[in-house]
Amino acid sequence: MQADRAQPGVVAEVQAHGFEPGFGHISTAAESDRHEWSWTGALAAWAVDEGRADRDAALDLARTHRREWLDGYRGQLGFRTVVLHDLRTAGG
Repeated sequence: MQADRAQPGVVAEVQAHGFEPGFGHISTAAESDRHEWSWTGALAAWAVDEGRADRDAALDLARTHRREWLDGYRGQLGFRTVVLHDLRTAGG
């Protein structure tokens, strides 16, 4: 995943702004897939079960995004989480 190569830049950037990384996590491909399936599936389920007037628009959004993800950018995007300590306020 591209995010692995960008990690040092993220660390340097947050340090330059007065923060110190305490923990970090870069999502795996499986975690990214789970996220995409979860939100498109939840939207589709809502449209089918509750959508009424918005049903077609919600299904169209879920289908369009799912198609763009599966046929396009799958495996290229992910999530990075970094827990930061604010050095400007730490220790009084």
